[in-house]
Amino acid sequence: MAANDVSDDPSSHAPVVAFPDFRLFDSAQDILDHNKRIIKEIKANHEAQTPEALARNCVLIRELNTNISAVMRAYSSISESFERYMTCQQHQRGSQQQQAGEGGGDGQTGAAAERQATSDAGAAAAVPQVPA
Repeated sequence: MAANDVSDDPSSHAPVVAFPDFRLFDSAQDILDHNKRIIKEIKANHEAQTPEALARNCVLIRELNTNISAVMRAYSSISESFERYMTCQQHQRGSQQQQAGEGGGDGQTGAAAERQATSDAGAAAAVPQVPA
């Protein structure tokens, strides 16, 4: 099959569902953007070579270090949340396949799996706030 051919596999036509906690990436990106501004200020202060500017750099470097830790926590939360989401998706897919193999069943297993997936996917870890 050529790279631009459309697959006849039904699973390739499944609706695309966004990862529910994708917004956590925005929080991490906001912190990274703030860090970029801090680094520019540190560079300018270093070039100024005044005692006040160099003293300010000490404060900025501490803030930068704190922010880097916050980004690490945010990405850790994203990873944990994504793992829960994928586990729920796999469980839900397995339940649907099992129902299809059993002639459909009464639909309760799929509904229960969907409720569990929705519940687990919605549980997001706290993400640190971007410093003002």
